[in-house]
Amino acid sequence: MTRKEFRYVLPALAPCEFPEIPRPNGAELAVTVTQAGEVRITGNSSGLLYLARHLVAMGLHQGSSGLHVHLDPELGNLDSGSSSVIVSNRDFGIPDKGDS
Repeated sequence: MTRKEFRYVLPALAPCEFPEIPRPNGAELAVTVTQAGEVRITGNSSGLLYLARHLVAMGLHQGSSGLHVHLDPELGNLDSGSSSVIVSNRDFGIPDKGDS
């Protein structure tokens, strides 16, 4: 079995900033909700690693209250037809439902 490694270096940021993480060419990433209420995240390897970068950045960042990131097909970071997702770190507080 070939060993694979994932490495992500978080740049120095102000507490209210989140790193810009560009979507790689060819990355496929979709989020859907089934009729049973299950959230399904699907993607190719590039898309799943793209999502991982967002999650790792949110986990490592020493952010401020309410810091969050939107993953949304209209923003171009999820495939067309996907459900929107907000990623936040509970250590910083959870954004209100109406927050953008």
